[in-house]
Amino acid sequence: MRCTLNYSEFPPINIFKKVLESCPQSAILFASLWKLKQKSMKVSIRKTAINSMFLISRTLFRNHLLALGRIDLISFKELEDDFLIDFLDDDGK
Repeated sequence: MRCTLNYSEFPPINIFKKVLESCPQSAILFASLWKLKQKSMKVSIRKTAINSMFLISRTLFRNHLLALGRIDLISFKELEDDFLIDFLDDDGK
């Protein structure tokens, strides 16, 4: 029996290829965040949920976000209890 995947939950190939070429260590986090994003292309992550949701430390989470921000795929704001993440379009806006 073959299981089909819902590819609408994955980032577009040109964007994901950019992640894999520039910061491959952040690829799994990027794909996970992409699945969580809202229609407004935003996602909010509670700091207390990072360890259980992504199985990484808050420091590593922040470092991966910084790497994705350097290649203009996301912008994020770190608040006291949350990370607010915006996905940017191809123009970096």
